[in-house]
Amino acid sequence: MIVGTANWNDLRGFYPRGTKPNEKLAAYAARLSGVEVNATFFRMLNPETVAAWAEQTPDGFMLSLKAHRFVSSWLRNPDKADAMGFERHLAMARPLVDAGKFAAYLMQFPGKLSAEIDIERSLAVLRDGFGDLPLAAELPDAPDAELGARIAEALRTGNIARVRHDSLASDGATMPMNPGDLAYFRFRGPAAASNVGDDGRMRYSDAQIRERAGIVEQAAGSGSRMTMVVCYGKKDVDTADAALRLTAELNRGGVAVG
Repeated sequence: MIVGTANWNDLRGFYPRGTKPNEKLAAYAARLSGVEVNATFFRMLNPETVAAWAEQTPDGFMLSLKAHRFVSSWLRNPDKADAMGFERHLAMARPLVDAGKFAAYLMQFPGKLSAEIDIERSLAVLRDGFGDLPLAAELPDAPDAELGARIAEALRTGNIARVRHDSLASDGATMPMNPGDLAYFRFRGPAAASNVGDDGRMRYSDAQIRERAGIVEQAAGSGSRMTMVVCYGKKDVDTADAALRLTAELNRGGVAVG
């Protein structure tokens, strides 16, 4: 079970005063068990940069990388997929794979999908291109029932985890979580204004933390090799607070984190 946030740089109040930018990852990894790197969605990083992350973090710490945004366009049109793009992704992940610290590539679906898209072929192309690396797919909200069923089957066939969000109750029966090697959660943050703290940032209530811990515990008991939980949101959401409290709640429930 891995719990963390989406990036480690923009966490107000999380680091001791005077922590230097190049010291943040090590300080972060001393308190949380993993992180999702969103920067790779916007630009491909050289393997040396990624290797430095592996060196700065302890054994057992896991990183997921968000696949570059051109991968999203491949989901609409797999004919755009090219070998060089896959090679660059594989090279970027290699230092983490070699260190035993690679959790998954997170692939973001386009905002809207139509039934005419050959989603089965798209996901098959991506699975082949990424080889045996763990993959998670972040889908647009509430696809229609027929398309949702097609996506669910294509994800199952490719052993690709479907990312789950806070709106778990509204996900619909047509999009069950696929059993497999990986379970992936991204909790966006509470919407209730009553959860706003004195600093103006939103925090989960204790009941909301317990609810999410219970859902994650079910995934942990489903036989998945790894469960990755990422707390993220805009700057008005205290993601570090959520990750730390969720870790504590899971530990209290007997689920080992990290």
